[in-house]
Formats: sequence, C-alpha cells, structure tokens
Amino acid sequence: MKNILKKKKIIILILFAAIFTVTIYRLLFPGTSFLINYIEADNHQSEYTIDDFNIKTSGRVIPAKMYTPVKDYKRTIVLVHGVHSDGYKEERLVHFASVLTRQGFRVFTPDIEDLRDYNIVVRAVDDIEKATLWLLNDSGKIKGDEKIGLWGISFAGGLCLHLAASQQFKKRISSTFSFGGHGNLDSTIDYLITGQTEGRYMAPHVYGQAVLVRRFADKLVPLQDVQPLKDTILNYLQGNYKLARKMSETLPDNSRLYTKLIFERDVKELGKLLKKYKGNTNTDKALSAVKGDPPPCKVFLLHGSKDNVIPPGELNLIATWADKGGHNVRSLISPLINHVELEEKPGAKQLFDYYNIIRFWTELLRNA
Repeated sequence: MKNILKKKKIIILILFAAIFTVTIYRLLFPGTSFLINYIEADNHQSEYTIDDFNIKTSGRVIPAKMYTPVKDYKRTIVLVHGVHSDGYKEERLVHFASVLTRQGFRVFTPDIEDLRDYNIVVRAVDDIEKATLWLLNDSGKIKGDEKIGLWGISFAGGLCLHLAASQQFKKRISSTFSFGGHGNLDSTIDYLITGQTEGRYMAPHVYGQAVLVRRFADKLVPLQDVQPLKDTILNYLQGNYKLARKMSETLPDNSRLYTKLIFERDVKELGKLLKKYKGNTNTDKALSAVKGDPPPCKVFLLHGSKDNVIPPGELNLIATWADKGGHNVRSLISPLINHVELEEKPGAKQLFDYYNIIRFWTELLRNA
C-alpha cells in the first residue's frame, strides 16, 4: 500500500512539474529568448543572409535590405527605422533585425529618405507604402495571399499604424507594431513645445525640439537664413557637434539664438520661442494614425514610461483608437525603456517589469 501511495506521489509530482514547465513555456517563450538575444551585442551574422534592393518609384530609388534566416522563416516583417541619419543602417535597427531572424522571421527594412533627414512629412508615408507594396506585389518574395507584419520604430511607428488601415493593405497585414511611436503628431509637437503630458510636466528632449526648429525654420527666421539654420541643426542631430558649433558662429543673431539654446539643452527657453505653434500645427492626417480608421489587424504598442521624445500618453491615445477596430490590441508602457531603447539595469525591484516585457514580446512574436 505504501509503495502504491509513493508511486502516486511521484506521478503527481511529475505531472505538476510538466504542467509547470508547459505553463512557463506558454507564458514566457519566445519572449525570454528574444530579450536575451536583444541584450546580447553579437549579431550572429552567420545565421542569416542580407540581400540589397533598389526599388524604383516616381523617378526616385528606395534602397532596402532583406534579412533572411539560414533556416526556414515563419513570416516576413517590414521593419521601418525612425528619425535618424543612418536610416536603415542605424546600428540598433540592424541589431533588432538580426535578433528577429534568430526568432525565425525574415525582415525587410526600407530606407526612408525623409526620416533619415529628420523630416516627418507625407512623402515618408508614401515611401513606406511604396516599398511595402513592392515587397507584396512585385518582389517575388511573397507567395499568394501570404500576410506580413508592418512594424515601425519611433515616429515610423505612428506612420505604420496609419498605413496598416489603408485599403490596399487591409487583407495583407497580419500585425502592426509601434515601438515608441506617436498617435497624433500635433499632440506630440505640443508636448515637445510645452513639456506637458497627461496633466504633468516632463522636460522634453532637446533632440525633439531641434527637429521642430528645423521644421518651423521658415517661420522662425528670414527666408535667406532658413537653409543655413536647417543645415546647422542637421549637423547637430547627426552628431557633428564641432561642425554645428562652427557653422552657428556664421549665423545672424536671430538664428544663432536657436542653436545656442539647442547646444545648451535649454528646453524651457526653446519651448517659449516655439510656443506660438502650440495647437496650431494642423499636420496632414496621414501623419497621425488616430485621425483615420483603426487597422483591421492585431495591434501591438510598446512605449517607455520616461520617453521624452514621444510621451507615453501617445500610447494610451493609440490604444483607445485601435480598440475601436475590434481586433486584439496589446499595449505596454514600461519603465525599462527610454525612447525605443531598453535600459540594461536589472535589479530585484524590476523583476516584475522584466516579466511584463517578456510577456509582451512573447505575445507579439507569436502573433506577428
């Protein structure tokens, strides 16, 4: 009798261990694997190939890269870079793409010229659209009615959300993902000017304000000074600080005031100079997802709680809007993220935050 009871206990323990293992697997894989690979510096270039493409459209060429796992892939993801001078060659984007290939995804990264030049304009939306349509219809890489993911980083996140709802993509997009993206460009601009978000003050990043000075340069300084001011700020944004300071010395006083405040990171004074544009930008609706229909696909939203380029309140705005589409919406505002970058400072107090972000990536990668 004792032996029978002992055997039953062993069987129950084995079953419990199996159930526990399966539960943990269901909860945390592949998110755990993704996060470990993301934190790791090595891109493991032997595990995927990179093909280059030049997409000809409207007299211009849109360069693009395709990262393909050496082993078979599950799905293709279009991954669009944010506002950065390196475009699709930006180090974090390349690493992101390489990590996704290790999770079994093929990744297509178009180079969007306007976003590379710090211009958030309708032509950037058009270029993302044209590159994605080329991939779907003309590249020969997508079979039949195979669906793809449409993912965007930073300001590209908001643009991809807008495109995912457009008629030509309605039945071709499996999921759309915004990593640190905006829902309404006008409210994001207002935040960068005032620092006010969801009833509180959070000092905006000077990087975002510098982009605004370039955007409004033709309204801030005389016509003949517009291009020199924009060129000076562009060099600053690209990290050419010595050259930017040298160029600023040749600017007239009015223009030099803006560059001085940018160099000094005086966001409050810059905000005062830009304040007349608060609530008066009226950007094209194509630049703000929430001004259109929600996408008819799964929507994933990830944002940093301390993001001071695009405030986390934008995620709440997007989530409310996307939920009206009647499809799965998964969102997370995490203290582990700044602006589209993971803070690598693990601690006991952050274990639950790591659990949440692993759960988010697990759901995203399973439903991509």
